[in-house]
Formats: sequence, structure tokens, C-alpha cells
Amino acid sequence: MKYIKKWIPQQRTAMLAGNSVHADRVFLAREMPEIVDWLHYRSLGYASPHLTLTDCLTYSYHHP
Repeated sequence: MKYIKKWIPQQRTAMLAGNSVHADRVFLAREMPEIVDWLHYRSLGYASPHLTLTDCLTYSYHHP
């Protein structure tokens, strides 16, 4: 957590992103729940067209 907090000092501001984001979140929830609690509840899956980077940035700008 020390490393994560160094780069993401404010809780619930960083999203989990990647190709297998759902599987990654399930693994983290089981093995490292403190990391899941630190991350934003939204995820960015590269294979999913539902949420684009622009949408994420717009949401983050309006909801700090």
C-alpha cells in the first residue's frame, strides 16, 4: 500500500484499467482487499466500448 499511496495519494481517485479488469478486480478483492478499497469503484476495460477515456476524464473533472 505504501507504493500505491505514493502514486495515488487520494483514496478513490484512480481506476483499475486493463484487458481483464473484471478478473483482476476479483483477484484483488480476494487477495488484497485494501487495494480495492483504495481504488475508484469504476473500472476501465480496454476491450469494452462502454466507457472511453474521454468519459473517464470528463467524469473525474466534474466529480473530484
